[in-house]
Formats: sequence, C-alpha cells, structure tokens
Amino acid sequence: PVINCSELLQFDNCLEQILSDDVQFVKKLNNKKIPHATINVEGEIPPYPKIEQYMLRLTGIKDKKIWFSWDFVTQKELDREESLDQSKWYQTVHQFTEKSRLLPTRKGYQKID
Repeated sequence: PVINCSELLQFDNCLEQILSDDVQFVKKLNNKKIPHATINVEGEIPPYPKIEQYMLRLTGIKDKKIWFSWDFVTQKELDREESLDQSKWYQTVHQFTEKSRLLPTRKGYQKID
C-alpha cells in the first residue's frame, strides 16, 4: 500500500523540484499531499494472487522515451543512457538482494537464508 510517510513525502518534494523546470504542475487544492499510485491499463485486469513488491526504480518518460530514472537502492538519479544500461540494472538488483536478503522472482520476492 502507498502510505503517507516522511520518506515518501521527501521523495515527492525532491521529485517536484527536479521536474519544476520541465513540467507544469496542476494547481493544488490544498497543501496536504495525499500519496497515491495510478496504473493505466486497457481492458479488464485478470485476478492475480497478492505478492510482495518493492519499487527499485522510478522512471520518468517524456515523448514515449525514457527521460531519467531514480534508483531507490543506490539513491542516485540516472540519465537516459544509464537508465537503459542493463549492467546498471543488474547492479541495482544485486545490491537490493544483498541489503534486503530478498531475491526477486516472477512470483514475488523470496527470502534468502
């Protein structure tokens, strides 16, 4: 679930600062931030069993091309080239696995003993 925690609000504020020169934000109704997640899909979504998920990267897309990414594991902003670099992605996944002792799989994350 998306929760209203200080880390998420800080990330949101920093993301707004990064994007402020290139994005025109919608006028806010009030100053209180209410975190939410949106998914855009066409058609009906088939039911799947709930799995634990962790966001490793957030990717900004502009004109249907990757613009930049924020890597939550390394705490670094990546430009387009770095975002597309497969070896950087593997480094992120391996670093996440070492820190969390969780192995990403197609069926969610499995604990490593």
